[in-house]
Amino acid sequence: MSTQLILQENNIRDIISSAPAAHTANIQSHDRCLSAAQLLLDRIQATGMTDELDQEAASFLTKTKATVKKMNEQRSHVTKLFDTIRGEFTRLESDLEDKGQTLPAQIKAYRDDYARKKLEEAEARRREEQQRQALQMAKESYTADVEAELRQRVADDIVGLYNNLNEKFRSCTLATIDDVERALRGAANVDRLPDDYFKMIVFRTHEPAAFYGYPSIAQSIRERVLSAIEPQLREQYTFETQSNIQSLLDLIPSKRAELQRMATLDAEAKAKAEEQMRQREAEMARQREEQQRQAAEAERVRAETAKQQAQLGGLFDQAAASMTAYQPKTTIKKRIAIDNPQGFLAILNMWWMGEGCTLTVEELTKKFKPMITYCEKMANDKTDPQFIENPYVRYEDEVKAK
Repeated sequence: MSTQLILQENNIRDIISSAPAAHTANIQSHDRCLSAAQLLLDRIQATGMTDELDQEAASFLTKTKATVKKMNEQRSHVTKLFDTIRGEFTRLESDLEDKGQTLPAQIKAYRDDYARKKLEEAEARRREEQQRQALQMAKESYTADVEAELRQRVADDIVGLYNNLNEKFRSCTLATIDDVERALRGAANVDRLPDDYFKMIVFRTHEPAAFYGYPSIAQSIRERVLSAIEPQLREQYTFETQSNIQSLLDLIPSKRAELQRMATLDAEAKAKAEEQMRQREAEMARQREEQQRQAAEAERVRAETAKQQAQLGGLFDQAAASMTAYQPKTTIKKRIAIDNPQGFLAILNMWWMGEGCTLTVEELTKKFKPMITYCEKMANDKTDPQFIENPYVRYEDEVKAK
């Protein structure tokens, strides 16, 4: 009988009206069967099991099965109606659930595919933007490092030239002071860097890993930085070199006078005067070295600050890039996909270490019921029984009367 026919109002009324009679009949069958069962059980418990009682028990159980079958037939048209009604309602509901092959499920599948696509696109954009930002930050950092290296190279040459001339000045005697003065005035005429100075530089600044695959970037940055600061560095070299040489030339008259004065002293006074002069010149040298150190530190801080500002700007750019267009709301969960049956052993091992080892034998028996059933089937094989050899596994005989 079709569902629509069963659910017609007249049929429902007819089936429901027969329910009391079926229920009354089943109560009577139920009570008579239990009464007979109690009498038989009392006899068995009083005398113990005998051949005669075993035969009576077998006959009773056969009749009991027949009674249950008849009771089921009497109530089935009623209970089937309720099952049909419930099934009809749940069918209507299930047609609207987003599971299986329903229309909502198909729509949801399109949404899931679209969300996955959007997520993949967003991830691709994020990786691309990260690579772009990493390259940009590397460019800015390398630019700052190249500029710092160029400035340090020029500063080192300025200091090196001064130290060389200053050593000649400090070690000169009355006999050589005129030669030192001529050397200083000659050096003053070479107050600029050679034309090919920057072309001869071999850069020590390490190229960032982000430049791998872009061989022209580093060269382009070096050329751009050099083009921007070369005039300034040449001017700095000329100015500081002239200032340093002039400062030594300004000391020549007093140095000459001091040497002439010491020439008139006796040996003891002369030695004392030379020591005092060395101390004064050493203090002057120390003060100048301190000034150079402070200038170098200031330049280092300036270069480091510029690099940090460039990196900070890159971080803001990354944050802005992470703000994407419309993205469907999604939940992302990891699901296991197994490519080989051996993978189940790894799953079982993780489950056992995390949860299985904490369960009782009863709980584990329920979870492993299919595997236990298979092993029991192997043990009950009539031709080739197989048993598990393990101190924690034992076999019991289950005896049932037919």
